[in-house]
Amino acid sequence: MFYPIDFVNLTLAALIGGAIGFERQWNQGLAGLRTNTLVAFGSASFMALHVEQTAAYIVTGIGFLCAGVIFREGASVRGLNTATTMWCTAAAGGLAGGGFYAMAIFCGAGVVAINLGVRHLQALINRYRPHPVDVETDYLIEIDCAPEQEGTIRTLLASGNWQNGLGLKSLHSRRSESRAGMVHVSADYVSHFRLDDTVEELVARIGLEQGVFSARWSLPGLTGVSATGVERLAAVP
Repeated sequence: MFYPIDFVNLTLAALIGGAIGFERQWNQGLAGLRTNTLVAFGSASFMALHVEQTAAYIVTGIGFLCAGVIFREGASVRGLNTATTMWCTAAAGGLAGGGFYAMAIFCGAGVVAINLGVRHLQALINRYRPHPVDVETDYLIEIDCAPEQEGTIRTLLASGNWQNGLGLKSLHSRRSESRAGMVHVSADYVSHFRLDDTVEELVARIGLEQGVFSARWSLPGLTGVSATGVERLAAVP
């Protein structure tokens, strides 16, 4: 059944979603103005159907949508704040669509206030108590191997190291300029902890592979430390 008040509800939902989205867009969030406006507007639109348990269906649907913006990058997980913001935006839109105007406005204002205010509080806390995820260490692993071993080496470098806290940033191969018949494979990793022993074990294991001429690792982003102090040559039989 059509109710003229639904137009007011949808309009309010779009305005609240737009306010949340504007803050996200301004602060370079993954989901910005359009996404949050559409989430709120869509939630209110479903509420306009006046079907029982619509709110429960919205919660289920937004759950799938939020899951799509959460992804793992190395040892860290990105998109959690974006997902929770979209979740709250859907709640605000649902409240507006249900005619709970005061609660909808308060919900939207709360989301904006939390994203703005807690950001500065978090920065203040991290200034005195840095979180491990804010301190990254870059590792560079370089392997010189026979051409027929290139695929094996690339597989070893690319597979499963995130379980040890190493996130693969890039993986490159090129023909060696210093020696014919040799391929130079380099892998860049990032970690939120110092994992020197883990990297050493990985390099040593690869160094034992047949057809590997040399295997070494270094810390390219570490300043004030000599190359000999951060670079090691794995024992190759």
